Amino acid sequence: MRSYASVRSWASRLAWFVPAVALGGLEYAQATLLHHSLERYVRAWEHTAPWYYYLAAFPAEFLPWTLFLPQALVLGGRLGRHQGREGGWFALCWLVTIVGFFSISTGKRDIYILPAFPAAALLVGWLWSCWWRLAPEAVSVRAIRLPALMLALTLWGVAVVIWGAVDSLLPSRNTLLLPASPEIGVWESLLLVLAGTLLGSAAIARQTRVMYVLIGGCTWLAMMMTVVWVYTPQFNHRYPIKSFAVGVHARVAPDRPLQLCGPMNDLALRFNLGRFVPKLHQSAEVMHYLEGDGEAFCIIEAEWYQRLGELTGRFFPIIVRQEFDRSTLLLISNR
Repeated sequence: MRSYASVRSWASRLAWFVPAVALGGLEYAQATLLHHSLERYVRAWEHTAPWYYYLAAFPAEFLPWTLFLPQALVLGGRLGRHQGREGGWFALCWLVTIVGFFSISTGKRDIYILPAFPAAALLVGWLWSCWWRLAPEAVSVRAIRLPALMLALTLWGVAVVIWGAVDSLLPSRNTLLLPASPEIGVWESLLLVLAGTLLGSAAIARQTRVMYVLIGGCTWLAMMMTVVWVYTPQFNHRYPIKSFAVGVHARVAPDRPLQLCGPMNDLALRFNLGRFVPKLHQSAEVMHYLEGDGEAFCIIEAEWYQRLGELTGRFFPIIVRQEFDRSTLLLISNR
């Protein structure tokens, strides 16, 4: 049974990799297997960090469940090898293996350890299920109430930061988590204060199961509030892909030819355009397309547009120009 599962796992990986190699050739295989995997692991050229990077990054990103993870790790290590408790030991080994493996790597990014989050969630869920089966008075004060009080204080602290818009306290990459307007910041701060007050009151009153509901509910509410009120407006302001798509729709009829030209991240662009847009990779393909008899439109990055113009000596008219955080997209035409 295990051999069958292993074969099925490898088959699912090769099902996309083999056709990709067939299209990209040996260069693609070397880039994915050697350059972007082995070389990035052994001798990274970007996103470098010390070995203890994930020891700080993982707890911060796993909040609020990080407050319960130490107890879950102790319980998993203590009972994991007992009869019927192998699942806790498996989750513990899973978590340690992922974090340890990528801690050795010279290149480090937060997304590399995403496979460790399900293991940590299983451990915390196992711990909570053990507490839930016990009588409320059987759960020690330090076990559930102390983390709940810490979480309540954290919610109040975040509310103070948002209320005062103290963005200097956050790393620059995390400023997207601050509200886009003062009005939203006030409402968000009030909700955080209310949630912290309810959670702290339940912890002081030793209402264990009420704390479970409040922690889960507050976490869900915080995620929804962050996505809808905070992250999405900030992201759309910094990466106005929707505005660019509106400009393209206003100037390019659905029946007119439109191509993506040159290297770019085209997934979000195609999604907002609401249509499949073919892509041309080589300069010769782009010039052949634009020098055709009929009217043609092309979406291209400004840097590649400049390089193409210097190479061919011809600069096509720019119809729409949209600046993003690190690049500029252009809509050009041959007419």
